[in-house]
Amino acid sequence: MLLGGLLYFSAPWLADAVFRKPQMAGVLRAFSLGVPFVAGMNVATAGTRASQRMQYAVYAHDLLRPSLNLLAVLALYVLGWRLLGAVAAGVLSFGVALVASVYYLTKLFPEMLNVRLKPTFVTGELLLFSIPLLFVGFLGMLIMWTDTLMLGYFRPSADVGIYRAASQMAILLTMTLAALNAIFAPMIAELYHRESLEALHELFKVGAKWGFYLTLPLFLIMFFCASEILEVVFGVAYIAGVLPLIILASAQLVNVATGSVGNMLIMSGHQRVWFLNTLSVAAANVLLNLILIPRLGIPGAAIATGISIAGLFLLGLIEVRLILRMSPYDRRYLKGIAAGVVAAGIALSIHFMLPESLPLGLSLLVQVMAILGGFTAVLVSLGLDPEDRTIWRVVRARVR
Repeated sequence: MLLGGLLYFSAPWLADAVFRKPQMAGVLRAFSLGVPFVAGMNVATAGTRASQRMQYAVYAHDLLRPSLNLLAVLALYVLGWRLLGAVAAGVLSFGVALVASVYYLTKLFPEMLNVRLKPTFVTGELLLFSIPLLFVGFLGMLIMWTDTLMLGYFRPSADVGIYRAASQMAILLTMTLAALNAIFAPMIAELYHRESLEALHELFKVGAKWGFYLTLPLFLIMFFCASEILEVVFGVAYIAGVLPLIILASAQLVNVATGSVGNMLIMSGHQRVWFLNTLSVAAANVLLNLILIPRLGIPGAAIATGISIAGLFLLGLIEVRLILRMSPYDRRYLKGIAAGVVAAGIALSIHFMLPESLPLGLSLLVQVMAILGGFTAVLVSLGLDPEDRTIWRVVRARVR
């Protein structure tokens, strides 16, 4: 509520001094109303995930909120609300998701509703663990937004729009990792607390491997079809975002390929190490953007942010190796690399073989199917590992 209030009252200054768009003040103030809803929903969904029953967070955060947001945007747009309608839809969806998350939390832990229950915990110990993570979350958001904010200050708004489209496409690469992190975080904490270090190491390896397997084909699609994707999704004017998309997608691939290094450090009691990493990278990111954006424009913002993202997780990878004596890599990783090399060769060949007269959408579809098919075929031909077969059986049973 404090941050929402600060955003509300500073909106005129931000709109005028930072974005140079005085008319943005009303939009920023409307968004500020949703800040408490976002924070409350994140806390409540994290509480449900702590039980290792993931479906409740999926229902509220991943299904209800975006579905309601989309429907509300469409309805309010038809009613003529346009931009403010989109903002109102976002605020509404987070509010409803907050209510649903709290409902699921009380369903899991009904004793929360007992007014006679006296909670017992060590306040000092809790704060010592939590405060660094509070700043980690803030600094992580700062790293993800510094490029856009500084680009808005130094460059025309059209450049900001092009860059934002490219950066949002690149963030899609982290979907699998975000899902795995949500699942593995409580498991990492439990295994480390029980001193089951061998099982923890195996979990680290399997998570990194599957994150890499599921993300590499999507990266190859973005790498070889960047111009087609931007033109089909956003329009011809956004083709200027091809190079930033490739740079940012490469950085996010490094993020995914290092596995859950952040959670490995945090859940093993080394949250201060991760906080110092994030603080250092956030400061370096600001400096790099200040240097590169005035000189290079959109590519400069992508290079600065790409270096920061890749550097943060490579640093975490080294620290997990030094502190916990664990690495996410073994021979199983080589299968994904081999499949990626073959899929890249197929994509490169098809890219030059397709006739220019082929419709853009069809050309993109052919390349996507070739990359996915080639990658999957090589991976299967090299043989599935025992845990892969187990996951496949579970997925197949769920689908049935």
